[in-house]
Amino acid sequence: GGAITGPDGLVYVTSNAEKISTNEKFGFLRAYDMETGKLVWSNRLEMPANNAPSVGKLGSADEGNRSVVIAIGENPTFPFPANLIFMGSQEPVWLSKVVAFDATTGQRRDWEFSPPPHQ
Repeated sequence: GGAITGPDGLVYVTSNAEKISTNEKFGFLRAYDMETGKLVWSNRLEMPANNAPSVGKLGSADEGNRSVVIAIGENPTFPFPANLIFMGSQEPVWLSKVVAFDATTGQRRDWEFSPPPHQ
């Protein structure tokens, strides 16, 4: 996980969790009020967060608002975790993408970037 302060008085925090019974890994992106520490919004991510978030303008899609951008997915590791995807070979494939959220409301933006699978 990681954290960053935004220019709007919010602290954006990432963390990860795992549901032991199903081996499901996922992450969270949360915004807290910097002065009070109160939770402003929270989003569960479909994959683990693999870095601290960034805050800024996301081109014309932001329409005056800022976005919180986060990379999600597995980081390549060795030895290979048991839950990796194998695509036609014995080499593991790590899936990841970059997603964006409205910095004020936490609503997911209609924008994401999916790089080619890492082998």
